[in-house]
Amino acid sequence: MLYLKKIGLDDKEIVLDSIKELVMNGSNRDGLWYEDCESYEIMLQNLKRHESTKFTDFNQDINPCIQYLLIRKEDNKMVGAVSVRPYLTKKLDESYGGNIGYSIRPSERQKGYATKGLKLAIEKCKEINPNGKIIVCCFKDNVGSRKTILKNGGMLIEEKIGIITHQKYEIK
Repeated sequence: MLYLKKIGLDDKEIVLDSIKELVMNGSNRDGLWYEDCESYEIMLQNLKRHESTKFTDFNQDINPCIQYLLIRKEDNKMVGAVSVRPYLTKKLDESYGGNIGYSIRPSERQKGYATKGLKLAIEKCKEINPNGKIIVCCFKDNVGSRKTILKNGGMLIEEKIGIITHQKYEIK
């Protein structure tokens, strides 16, 4: 069983361990913001600033974001990270960021964790913004992410062709 846990100071060791694994495997860190900060504490400060941002309108620069860790209950292991951005902003929409970002540790992939993690993130999004539409994006060549989105009811609404093709899905 998996659950989402808000990131905190006491999670430093497991978060840094997860980042190290993602980097060593050349993996995307879409579910974890500010992983390039000088320290874990500065990363947390930045995350708290984003979390406390009030949504005013679609055109604002900084969007509210809540950082969660995807934890396996049996052993309390962090298997992934999820960013929930309950309100879509123009900047986020145009950059193909979407309402939810997620990443799963390479050692924990192919176990259905991304599908379950996205489902939990969708529920959080709907709790906070029940009337908002949910947009999730991925690179077209990221087959695992595309399958995860489709398993959660995603419908392709836009594709931006380029060197790396981006896809935008809506989940109802």
